[in-house]
Amino acid sequence: MKSVENTSVAARRRRTLSRALARLCALVAAGFLAASLHSPRADAATSSPLTVGVAVQDRCSLLTTPLNFGTYDPQAITDLDVSGAISLSCQFSFINFIMHLRLSQGLQPEAGSTAAAPLRQMTNGTDMLRYNLYTDAARADVWGDTFFTAVFPGFGPYPMNIPLHGRIPAGQNVSVGTYLDTVTATLWF
Repeated sequence: MKSVENTSVAARRRRTLSRALARLCALVAAGFLAASLHSPRADAATSSPLTVGVAVQDRCSLLTTPLNFGTYDPQAITDLDVSGAISLSCQFSFINFIMHLRLSQGLQPEAGSTAAAPLRQMTNGTDMLRYNLYTDAARADVWGDTFFTAVFPGFGPYPMNIPLHGRIPAGQNVSVGTYLDTVTATLWF
């Protein structure tokens, strides 16, 4: 008899607990419903602008130093050649098959000059002194401002110095003075 009584008491307790739980759920649901039906007034809203930004770092940088030819002698029978370098520094080595370094035509290119075949000139007032920049020590390949006339530095290691070769052809009859030009080096990657 005792086990039947215990079963009956346990069943009553479960029913009572189940009803209490159902009432609690109903009250919670009613609370959520009441809260959702109450809408705030439209003029009670507030807003504030949110500024979002990011700094993007360059992967690579160039450092150029002046290419100084020294003194040009208009009476000389040989070309005046010099060599220098452009320093390339990258934050990390990365595989980039199209990374290349181009040189512009300069500020006063000769008539007929193109990005692919630059005819560079230094100026002193209205006087012009022809020169050019080359990718090779033999000075056979003019360094241009196109994909096909550029230098491909490869994959490092960085920093690296990229050789630059210059030549002023002999036999130019020019006035005494200082001749200058500015060429822009651009790294494409």
